[in-house]
Amino acid sequence: MEVLKLVPAFTLLPYYTGEGGTTVAYTLYRDGRLKQAYRYPITKQGAGWIVLLPFAWLNFFTNDLKDAVRGTALQFLNDAQRDGNW
Repeated sequence: MEVLKLVPAFTLLPYYTGEGGTTVAYTLYRDGRLKQAYRYPITKQGAGWIVLLPFAWLNFFTNDLKDAVRGTALQFLNDAQRDGNW
């Protein structure tokens, strides 16, 4: 479904979006008790306009949700170790 990344570029009116995304939450338990919870928001930004169509191919080289979740997992491991929870 890589073609769907090009669809927003076909609009006649320019637009910018900075809303949307998700939040990844990691909850750390020790001996059945809540130790600490970590939350990492993942937001997405974008712009579209038919004039930007020649540059739409750049979307194929950007990160996707899978990469963002992988990054939050690494950040969680770093934060948990820093806080002495790991």
